[in-house]
Amino acid sequence: MDYLCFGEILFDILSGQRKLGGAPLNVAAHLAKLGFKGSMVSSVGDDDLGNEAITSIKKIGIDSSLISISSKETGRADITLKDGDADYIFNDDSAWDNIPKPKNLPKHVGVIYFGTLAQRSALSRKTLEEILSSTEAEEVFFDVNLRKQYYSREIIVEGLRKATILKMNEEEVPIIEDILGIKERDIDKASEEISRQYSIPTVIVTLGKNGAQIFRDGSWCKREAEAKRVVDTVGAGDSLSAGIIGSLLKGLGIKKALEIGSHIAAYVVSEEGAIPEYDEELRKYLFEEGFLA
Repeated sequence: MDYLCFGEILFDILSGQRKLGGAPLNVAAHLAKLGFKGSMVSSVGDDDLGNEAITSIKKIGIDSSLISISSKETGRADITLKDGDADYIFNDDSAWDNIPKPKNLPKHVGVIYFGTLAQRSALSRKTLEEILSSTEAEEVFFDVNLRKQYYSREIIVEGLRKATILKMNEEEVPIIEDILGIKERDIDKASEEISRQYSIPTVIVTLGKNGAQIFRDGSWCKREAEAKRVVDTVGAGDSLSAGIIGSLLKGLGIKKALEIGSHIAAYVVSEEGAIPEYDEELRKYLFEEGFLA
């Protein structure tokens, strides 16, 4: 198995329309589109949205056998956009707040991906801890992905201790600096200090319209955002993550990983929703780079 993504499955509700999402699922979906095999560990409700989610997840090509069916409602996020950026309101005590440890977890995967949001409940957080202790992974990808008040110092620190790859956006860096007591207010230097303190080999920082950068092996690789028409930014960072994860799983260097991830993200922001169908141009590019099933 190439990947195991843990966390929320929910529907993004925007302008009266719903689209399947949740950062871990977005990452899993783009990895599946890139030709990788893996599973989601999550929970959906025994309701119409839950049935729709499972059907869509199978159609995308993600293994759904580790997704439980809950008596709680399937997750949803009501989204408003301001200058193209998304703000979220989540339903409380949803199915993904109640993720049990699944049976038949794989013993080894290429990468385990997780964030902070699904850890807002004790049960789901305990399940993540059990996964991280029982499944070996070549890489452990911690996407900070702060949402509202749904994080704590303990959750951040434990995530950093487990991570081999850390991803933050430029707005999250100063929050983490405050949590960790880092006085340095330079994104690069602060990221390097976090990498050093927690022995995290790879740190990714997204910079919105200014692109993204990766710190690895003591140096930075930076890339400006590609000039594309922006429809919405929902899921852009998740597609970047998937492109980078996929590239690293293939043994590509960070320069190529950042290029591929950035190219996918540029396409995603030019389309509606977090998991748009890839057009022929993007598919041709990815095929030439050695991706796609």
